[in-house]
Formats: sequence, C-alpha cells, structure tokens
Amino acid sequence: MAQWIPKTAWKVSNLNKRYGTPYMSKGHAALDPQHSLDAYASLLHNVSAEAIRNAIAAIGGLSAGAVVVDVRNEAERRQQPLISSAVVALHPHDILSGAAAPILPTDKNRAEVFVAASDSQRAVNTCAALRRWGYTNVSAVSASAVAEALADAQASEAAAAGTAAASEAAAR
Repeated sequence: MAQWIPKTAWKVSNLNKRYGTPYMSKGHAALDPQHSLDAYASLLHNVSAEAIRNAIAAIGGLSAGAVVVDVRNEAERRQQPLISSAVVALHPHDILSGAAAPILPTDKNRAEVFVAASDSQRAVNTCAALRRWGYTNVSAVSASAVAEALADAQASEAAAAGTAAASEAAAR
C-alpha cells in the first residue's frame, strides 16, 4: 500500500530540503552539470571499443577496477551475453537504491564503470545514479563495443600471463 504524502511535501522548498541541491529554479530543472543531459552526449554511439580498450589498459586491466554494469533486459542478455568477470548484470533500481554498492568497486575515483544498455533512457538513469553514488568515470556504451573490448582485453591478459609463465619456466 502506498504511503500517504501530504500536499506540502511537493512544494519546491520541501523538495530542496529533501534532495539537497536546488530542485527547481525559476521554473526550469536546475541539475548539476555532471548530471545534465549534455554530460551524456556520447550515449551508446560515440564510445568505441577502442576507447573502452584504452580505458581498461590505462587503469591496469580488468581486474584493477574496470567494471561493466549490464542493465539490459534478460532477453537481450541471453541474445548477446557479455561473459567476463568484470561484467555485473544489475537492475537499475538496485543501483538507484544503493543495494548494488557492495558489488561495485570501492575505489570510486579510480574505478572505470561502463554501463551497457540498449535503451538510452535506461543508460542515462543508470549513469546518473552511479554518479550520485560517487563514481566519477562513468560511460554509457553499447553491448557490441563492450563485447569486442572485453575479448581483446582478455586476450591481452592471457598473452601477458603466458609470457610471464614462459619466462618463469626459462629461468628454471
């Protein structure tokens, strides 16, 4: 059953008290510049697999804090699965509520979070929620770009592990 909310709760001054930042300003939504729609200009199309590969390499690989949050529908995840230890399939409400906080990286300033979504509105909402929870490096990307970048990153990590094992065996 829904909780009853008095009419006064929806006044702008009360919303300002509840949400902290100015909720409305002169009739227009006053959003933080990081959370405005201009911050999501690269939604789903401009972030290439090469950019994802470079970001993963810059922070030291998949195990160093790069996370792909998959917020696609179940059917889309079955049709084009993203298989990696860096991929976390979540519902946007888990991110909004903070229930996903224990799953996501703890070093919020260093972590690189990619949001794989097929719907641009879902990507915007998820990116905004992650930024509200303190993650600064958040990008909305397409699932195909993520799949390509993950395959390349896993191949390069496997090659690096293979050369390390070969040099270890040669040293013996």
